[in-house]
Amino acid sequence: MDGTTLAQFENQLRSFLTNEEYFVAVIASELRYINSSGMGALLKIVDRFGTSGGKLVLVDLPARLRELFEKLNILEVLPLYETVSDALRGFEELEAARTARPEEAKPLYPILVRCTLCRNAIEIPDAGYYRCPRCGTCFAAAREGKVRGYRVDPAVGLEVRGPCSGSLAPGLRELGIGLARARGLGEEEAESLGELLAECGRAVSGGSGAPESAFRLVVATDDREVRIAVRTDEPLFGPDGPPAAREALQVVRAHLDEMEVVGLPGGGQMLRGVRQRRRAPEG
Repeated sequence: MDGTTLAQFENQLRSFLTNEEYFVAVIASELRYINSSGMGALLKIVDRFGTSGGKLVLVDLPARLRELFEKLNILEVLPLYETVSDALRGFEELEAARTARPEEAKPLYPILVRCTLCRNAIEIPDAGYYRCPRCGTCFAAAREGKVRGYRVDPAVGLEVRGPCSGSLAPGLRELGIGLARARGLGEEEAESLGELLAECGRAVSGGSGAPESAFRLVVATDDREVRIAVRTDEPLFGPDGPPAAREALQVVRAHLDEMEVVGLPGGGQMLRGVRQRRRAPEG
């Protein structure tokens, strides 16, 4: 499951929802490979089935991919069964439980959290990246409702807002290099972070068809990792985007240890990624 098959897979699953077929078991015995885009699409369609009151499950997933799914905690939201009969029994049990105790699922967001530094109360409206207006601490809000704080100041983090213009790429590159140096990283890592931010700029400029479209880039660091978030007003990171945007996105993915693209209300998107810190060698 990659860029060549993803659109066909998504369209097939959407057709089930269109036909009001809300309980679907995907027989995955022939699945040999799935990239990060496939993972993101799979989780997104799982949410669609759940919102519709149904369930999407996997059947007979190969052992190698099962280990990967377990490590990424995907099986917590995407159940796995050994056989189709097991999946059907699971659907029956789910339907029976829902009929016996009809309850509407409560949305995870908005939620209220306390700033880890100044204890200021902050409302988090949805999954994404936010800052405390009082002290500047950054927060990463995950889709499953977990919120983690990052202390960010001018020496260790940055935030950029601007139009989706390719002319910003050189400036983003220099900002990334400066940030890495401020955190005591080596020159190779500094160049890599600079290239990552530059390619983020190229990705949004290459995918945007509207001159007034804007983006927001946030970078937060701690002692272990660098996290980035790129938020856009329109869907720019899809597999069917312009070649320039797809090429830049491939480079972005290569610079990150984890990456996902999630849809936002209003048609925008957020690219979220994590890169483990590579420190300069001692001496």
